Amino acid sequence: MYELLRPIVVKKADGTFNEPDERVRNAAQEGIYTLDSIQRRSEIFDPLFAGLSLGSVLLLAVLGLAITYGLIGVVNMAHGEFLMIGAYVTYVVQNLVQHYAPGAFNWYPLFAVPVSFVAAALVGIVLERLVLKHL
Repeated sequence: MYELLRPIVVKKADGTFNEPDERVRNAAQEGIYTLDSIQRRSEIFDPLFAGLSLGSVLLLAVLGLAITYGLIGVVNMAHGEFLMIGAYVTYVVQNLVQHYAPGAFNWYPLFAVPVSFVAAALVGIVLERLVLKHL
């Protein structure tokens, strides 16, 4: 958007403006100030939201570890693997939707999230039956 507004407020070499109407120049300059303000706000809030997102994922992992230890008395450090299984299945479903149903790509999380939960749950059941049950 800047590339559209900046030429309006720039002076030529002879001291005249590219845009002769002062109201248009003032409106363009105000638009530039507004865009700068929006950019500054996003630079402040983007790290905050990224931190909240990362913190929520870590909190889920810690709560899962605490619940697992509380229920079966075994320290199970496989939470990272389960998170990665869910993430990988989500990625695979995203690619499948993009390839086979590109018109529904905006809605792929509605398909991917339940499938990733089921995949992680199935791996968890297999791990519990084959390994943890015998500890």
